[in-house]
Amino acid sequence: MSVLLTDVDVPVLQDPFLSLYADSDVENMSDGWDDDSVYGFDHVLPTGDVHGPMKSLRYETRNSGLFYLAATHEGLRLVTILKQRMATEAVWDQSAWNQESFRVAYGVHVAAGVTVRAMNYLCVLNTKVLFKYLRKDAALADPATFLPTMAHMSAAPSPEPRADAHRPHPSAPTSSLRPRPSCPC
Repeated sequence: MSVLLTDVDVPVLQDPFLSLYADSDVENMSDGWDDDSVYGFDHVLPTGDVHGPMKSLRYETRNSGLFYLAATHEGLRLVTILKQRMATEAVWDQSAWNQESFRVAYGVHVAAGVTVRAMNYLCVLNTKVLFKYLRKDAALADPATFLPTMAHMSAAPSPEPRADAHRPHPSAPTSSLRPRPSCPC
């Protein structure tokens, strides 16, 4: 059975299943804030070497507090690997999640082999996108023209009051988007 997992600090403002593509083993929210940080960008370092510059793909981590895991063999392998690591290692669940989502097989290590889709960061928001960018954009901050699907409050100071502000009347969240003295963004 497939599962949509969210932390408790995720107000759901619309049917989350309507924003899923269901074409990957994992659909995951990102801690990124723009196209480059969410979907990746080529980081290029000139070397002066005959082989050309060094290149790597960079992106922000995927957040293990909000994801959709499809009922596939690869998805089961991923959670089986994570279960073993959580039981035997002192590792942060989000670090292990990111490592195992992208780690290749080597030696005796078996890779999960999952396909991964990054959720749209304007539909499935993290607090940086919500409070630093979205609330300052007139079109995106107006619930009459745009309403995100979910908003993960994990990085906000005092996330519970912020999340609670969205729950009573999600179609009009503008009062909870006002800057707060305790919020650095």
